[in-house]
Amino acid sequence: MNTVVVGKTLQQRINDMTPVEHAALTALHRLLDEIVDSPRTEKYDVNVFIEDIEHTMQGLWGFTRDRDFHIHWLRRAGCTCPKLDNHELMGAPYRIITENCPHHTKENPF
Repeated sequence: MNTVVVGKTLQQRINDMTPVEHAALTALHRLLDEIVDSPRTEKYDVNVFIEDIEHTMQGLWGFTRDRDFHIHWLRRAGCTCPKLDNHELMGAPYRIITENCPHHTKENPF
C-alpha cells in the first residue's frame, strides 16, 4: 500500500527535496521517456528496468515503493494493453493485458 502524508501536496514534496534529489528525479523522468519510446533491449529486461525506475522515483517523492501504483509500463511504444482500465486499477494488485501486446504477457505482465 502506498503511504501518503496527510496534507502534504506534491508541490510541498518538491520543496522538501534537496537540489540533488530534484535533479535525480528530473533525470529519471528523462531516462524513462527515452526507455519507453526506444528501449535498448539487448542490454536489459526493459520491463524490469522501468519498474526499477518507478520504485526509485517513488522513493524520491517520499512514497512507499509499491508496484501497484506504477503506470509507466503502459507507455511502452507498441503496448496494446488498455490504458484507461489499468489507470482505474491503480493501487490494486491487478493489471489488464491484451493477448497481442508485444511487451506484456501472462508470464511477464510488467
